[in-house]
Amino acid sequence: MFKRRLIETLSWMIIGAMFLLFGTFMRWALAFPVAKAILAIALVFGLLLVGLYGIVRFILWLIVEPYRAHKRDRETEETAE
Repeated sequence: MFKRRLIETLSWMIIGAMFLLFGTFMRWALAFPVAKAILAIALVFGLLLVGLYGIVRFILWLIVEPYRAHKRDRETEETAE
């Protein structure tokens, strides 16, 4: 348990340091107008992809969950007999 928590803590510290370095790099890169435009386009496409992913997951959940519920009901009926 100690080893797992130690690794988890170290990984969060590394992620925090990477986030800080990324922020510093972004602040430097945004000084250039071309880089600013490229990052804005990447941000828009990234948000679109995240939104599309959420919509697809929701639609798949709408399709799959009733099937799983039906399958559970059928399995409980078979074990009751």
